[in-house]
Amino acid sequence: MQDIRRQALGGFAVLLLVAGTAAYVADAQSAAAAACLRAGSLVGAVWLAYGELYRLRPWMWGVFLAGLVVVVRWPRLVIPTLFAAMAYGVLRAWGGATRRR
Repeated sequence: MQDIRRQALGGFAVLLLVAGTAAYVADAQSAAAAACLRAGSLVGAVWLAYGELYRLRPWMWGVFLAGLVVVVRWPRLVIPTLFAAMAYGVLRAWGGATRRR
């Protein structure tokens, strides 16, 4: 059985993408078009990952939000933050694999 929240996210993503496309066709320099397209892409990504989000541990949400705050506050730190997140994920996977043996 599908969760209604996942379907609502999908519908909202499509609505934002259609609105952004219509605003872009009307005026290519529109800030509303850019905002709708970006938000629609983000909501679409959350829709795709919806099932996996329930498996995240609570402390991982805190790390995600801290990284988001850093990126919003200091946009130049996007690349280092992404590298740090990837390194943490790889090291965590290797550490988890050695503990199971």
